Amino acid sequence: MMRGIFLASILTVWWGTAIGADNRSLFEEGNRHFQEEAYREAIDSYTQILNQGLESPEVYFNLGNAYYKLGESARAILNYERALKLSPRDQDIQTNLNLVNRTIVDRVESPPILFLWRWMNTIRDNMTANEWGKWSVITLWVAVAGIALSVFRRRGLLRQPIRYLAGVLFVVWVVFFAGYLWKSHTDRNTVQAIVTTQKVEVLSAPDETGTVLFDLHEGVKIRVLRNVPGWAEITLLDPQKRGWLPIDVMEII
Repeated sequence: MMRGIFLASILTVWWGTAIGADNRSLFEEGNRHFQEEAYREAIDSYTQILNQGLESPEVYFNLGNAYYKLGESARAILNYERALKLSPRDQDIQTNLNLVNRTIVDRVESPPILFLWRWMNTIRDNMTANEWGKWSVITLWVAVAGIALSVFRRRGLLRQPIRYLAGVLFVVWVVFFAGYLWKSHTDRNTVQAIVTTQKVEVLSAPDETGTVLFDLHEGVKIRVLRNVPGWAEITLLDPQKRGWLPIDVMEII
C-alpha cells in the first residue's frame, strides 16, 4: 500500500548512526518544524546539514517535501532528484517526484529507444555506482575463496560443486564490475539540472543577443552539455532541442 504522500508521517525520524549528535539534532528539529507546518524553518534545519557536506536521501527527501508544501515545485523536484540519485530504488521518493512532475508546465517526452537498451538502462540505474562496486568486490572475494577451497580440497564430494559455484560467481563478478564501470562512466559524463526560474528563453548562442529558440519553465529537467563563463549549453530529453541558458537559472542535480 502506498504510504501517505507529503505528510509528516513519511518523514524519516532516525537518520543513520554515522552522523554526529548535532546533525541528528538538526534533522529531528527539521522534522519537528515540518510537523508544525513551519516549512521554511524545516528547510533551514535540513540545509544546515547539507552545508556541512553531509548528504543523505532522507535529508533531500524531507527537504523536497518542505519545498512542495511551500508551493516551490522546482526546488521540490531538485531535491527529490538528488534523493533518488542516492537511493534509486526508493519508491516514496519516486512517487513524490512523479506527482510533482505532473504540476509543471513543460512535458518533455523521452525519444523511443529499443526495449533491450531501455531494459539495460533500467538495470544500470537501479543501483548507485558505489553499490555496483561493493557487489563486485563481494562476489570477487567469494569466487576467489571458492576457487582456493576447491584447489586445496583435493578430494571429497563437494570439490566439483564448489569449483562450479566459484565459476558462476566469477561470471557474476564480471557483470557487477561491468555495471560499476558503466554506471561510473554515465555519472561522470551525464550532468543534469533543474530549471529554477519561472520562465526562461533558450538562446542560439551564449549571449543575450542570441536568437530565441524556445521557452522553458521551472521544474523541467535538462542535460548540461558544456559550460562557458556564465552560460551552459543544454539539451532536453529530446536531443533535437538544444541551446544556451544562463547558469543562474538552473541548479545541478
